[in-house]
Amino acid sequence: SSSSSSSVASSRRRRVARWSAVSAASERASMAGDEARLIDADGGGDGGGGAHTAPSSPLSSMDVLARHAWTLSAFAMTLVVTTASMSLPFPFLSQEFADAAVEPWIVGVVFAALPLGVLAVSPYAPQLGWRFGAPRVVRAGLAAQAACVVGTAAFAGRARWVVWLVFRFAQGVANGATSVNILCLVTRALPEAVSLASGLQEIAAGLGTLIGDRKSVV
Repeated sequence: SSSSSSSVASSRRRRVARWSAVSAASERASMAGDEARLIDADGGGDGGGGAHTAPSSPLSSMDVLARHAWTLSAFAMTLVVTTASMSLPFPFLSQEFADAAVEPWIVGVVFAALPLGVLAVSPYAPQLGWRFGAPRVVRAGLAAQAACVVGTAAFAGRARWVVWLVFRFAQGVANGATSVNILCLVTRALPEAVSLASGLQEIAAGLGTLIGDRKSVV
């Protein structure tokens, strides 16, 4: 009885050992086949007649900038101009309202209208791009911002704070939709320029904010 049980256990161990050996050999063959396919895909290997070539290194920021200079320059200049159109009234608007005896709380509301418009539309800007297409949203947003600038220059005066309020809020809405979708448009067309485009957006926004009517401040 004991001899038969030991022989059964010995047979079982031999089967397990054979199964393990077969599994290991199959795994080694599979790994070798995968490596051979990778080498062939890279253009190397013995059959290709050439040495194995390493994958190409990613482009640097300077290479991306040199390759897409016109596109990125247009992107940056668009952001500079749109941001400057929003920041131009800041140096003199509060003084104009003070000279017109506009109440301080109304001045605060007018100044808060533009960032409020940006905050109101920014969460929905990607959905607008998905529904109508980013190019269409960008074109409409730029046209709306230009219309707000023209409308403010034509109709707003010292005491017409309602006109300032309406146009500043509308310009904020248009800018919020534009800034999100123009970045999406550029990075979708130039996937290698995602980091560079994001950096340019921040720099351009800062430069646009620095632009103002210095003569009105003095």
